[in-house]
Amino acid sequence: MGANGDATEILAHPWFADLDLVALENFEITPPLLPDGFGSAEVNTRYFEAKTGAAALSETVIPKANMK
Repeated sequence: MGANGDATEILAHPWFADLDLVALENFEITPPLLPDGFGSAEVNTRYFEAKTGAAALSETVIPKANMK
């Protein structure tokens, strides 16, 4: 989807029929869900799984030979 008309093709889909693009561009649409703490100065990472250390790097797409 979007390969034959970029955003125009996507926005022509019925799922977007009620979308007010002008309001969207002007940041006038309130999202249906805002995570707790959104917009605060504090960084909230509770929705992300914390992984640290070399063991966590084994799940990346970087080959072990390229890791330092």
